[in-house]
Amino acid sequence: MLVEMIKELLWLFVPLMMLSAFAGLGIAFYTMFKGWYFNALAATNISVLSMCLCLSLKKYLGG
Repeated sequence: MLVEMIKELLWLFVPLMMLSAFAGLGIAFYTMFKGWYFNALAATNISVLSMCLCLSLKKYLGG
């Protein structure tokens, strides 16, 4: 029962992580056009890590 409740709570984080990934890509493009290349690299890394975490969590939850 506790495992099922934890899985239901984890499903709430999947859309938030996807939103974080796309926001990170938006920040990366904005900072790249402004010329802040180190910030663009950091935002890209954050968005890629968030996307990978989201996909692995979705696979774990069976979705």
